[in-house]
Amino acid sequence: MNYQKLFKAQAALDAHIIGEKNLEGQDLFTNKVEALLCEIQETANETRCFKHWSNKGPEMDKALEETADSFHFVLSLGNDLGIDPEQVAKQPARVYKDLTEQFIALSYAAVCIAMFNERQLYYFETISLFKGLVNLLGFTEEQLEEAYYDKNKVNHERQATNY
Repeated sequence: MNYQKLFKAQAALDAHIIGEKNLEGQDLFTNKVEALLCEIQETANETRCFKHWSNKGPEMDKALEETADSFHFVLSLGNDLGIDPEQVAKQPARVYKDLTEQFIALSYAAVCIAMFNERQLYYFETISLFKGLVNLLGFTEEQLEEAYYDKNKVNHERQATNY
């Protein structure tokens, strides 16, 4: 996965959104953390991993799309924190015993990015847990990267049409 290219693509999308929505100079960091949390939970909802009361199976195509949505905010937060993409590439995956625990741990790490001073530390924990989530979901890096660029294109188009 080419993190250098991914971070640049996200920076371009963020700049497009900021320009289109007249958000120059505004601190959007906590908004991005909240958006990441929402996307993480949307992914969990598509996997149905916590829905012990239901017989319906997971929607893995939708889960991949939601994972790509999460990845947009992971990258955006990394740009805001001045994270080196090469360090992200080197970060190992951290995997919990099941998807539900993985989602909880990832959500907690993301909250900590916004709530504590050690933002970079919690960012790298979030990266490790996000990579672990991708592994547990059975997606390859190539699938995630392709889904990211597909959704990135859609997001640019949405901005062009007053989304």
